[in-house]
Amino acid sequence: CFGPVIPTSTASKIQPGMTHHDVHAILGSPNDGMTDESWAYIRTFNPGWFVVHFDSNRNVSYVDHETVF
Repeated sequence: CFGPVIPTSTASKIQPGMTHHDVHAILGSPNDGMTDESWAYIRTFNPGWFVVHFDSNRNVSYVDHETVF
């Protein structure tokens, strides 16, 4: 088992209202897609995802994630 795509201690730092810059400072660049609306992080050998969604002002609106163990 490889654990979650993003460690819980790191994932919990991502909060609504944060900017693209704030998220990048914590998570780095996404590895599976980057648009103004969402950034996706995956782990190749552990199905699951962590996606940060942004509103029209480019602030975090919500996070969608699932980790399969």
